[in-house]
Order: sequence, then C-alpha cells, then structure tokens
Amino acid sequence: AALEQELFDAVFEDGEVTTEEQFRTKVRELLEKQRVADADYKFLIDFREYCKEKVGELDFPRDLLKKFMLLSMKDKENAEQTVENEFEQSLVGLKWQLIQDRLVRQYEVKVSEEDIRETAVNRARISFLRYGIPNVPEEYVSQFADNMMKDEKQVRSIVDECIDKKLAATMKEVLSLDHKAVSLEEFQNFFKPAQEETQE
Repeated sequence: AALEQELFDAVFEDGEVTTEEQFRTKVRELLEKQRVADADYKFLIDFREYCKEKVGELDFPRDLLKKFMLLSMKDKENAEQTVENEFEQSLVGLKWQLIQDRLVRQYEVKVSEEDIRETAVNRARISFLRYGIPNVPEEYVSQFADNMMKDEKQVRSIVDECIDKKLAATMKEVLSLDHKAVSLEEFQNFFKPAQEETQE
C-alpha cells in the first residue's frame, strides 16, 4: 500500500489520489483529454489542407521573396543553398499565413495575454514531463514559463499556437462537421500520411 501511494504521489499531487480506482480514473481522464487535443490538432491539419486546396495556386513574386530570404540569412553560411532548399516549403507556409490572416480578421479571432500565459505554462509542464518529472510544484512551472516568455522566438511560437487553437475552435462552430467514433488504432492511422511525408 505504501508503494502504491508513493506511485500515486509521484504521478499526481501528494494526497490527490489514494486508491487504485481513483488512479485509474485520473489516468483515463488524462488520456481522454489528450485524445481531444490530438483530435483538435488533426482537425487543424485537415482544415489547413482544405483551405489551401480551395484557394488554389497563388502567384508570388518569387525573385523578390528569395532576395528577402537571403537578406534575412546574410550572416549564415551557405545562405543561397539554404534558400534554394527551403524556398518551396516557405511558399507553402506563406500561403497558409495569408489564408490564416484573412480568417482571423473575418471571424475576429482574438488572443489575450491570458491565452498566451496559459499556453506557456502548458508548454512548461510538457517540458517537465519529457524529462520524466510529472508532478512539479506550480512555482517551478511558473518560473519555467517566465523564462520562455523572455525568448522572442518562443513567444512568437506560443502566439501562433494560440491563434491556431482559437481559429480551429471558431471554425468548428462555423463549419458543419461529420463527427465519427473510431478506435485508437484507426485514429493513430490518420496521422501516418503526415508522418511519412515528414520523414521523406
């Protein structure tokens, strides 16, 4: 029993879980929450592809964009080769950025300081979990989030994540969705094409 309680306290806050039944319930709730987050992520991937297909090809000023990319990488070695290697993928990202900006304005998607802070804290918790530290006092999580917010690149990434989440939530209310129950294996298979494409 002492060993069980030690495990419960290691995974959750001290004293929050005291029985095996409570432990199973908590773990199930965490897994369900993660599945919802994964489903939202899959929706966003599909929505991006749908929008890009609907918009079709865009005529970008390629030479001008390449010059701009070269200027932004002027201090890097092999800048020209890097631009050539990454240019087409950059156009894909730029296309989505233009679509996203239009949708954000059209549906008045707003991101608050509270949204940004909450996302930073969640990222901090995930970072601790990756190091195998599941039960971290809030003060340490908060400090970790504070350090993240001092990094301009991290802040931009956090803001982008907030916009993605808010936009996805808005689109799920606007669009008519066909909800479908699937097994865990079927759900995981939805991600395989994207994973294989990334590996290529």
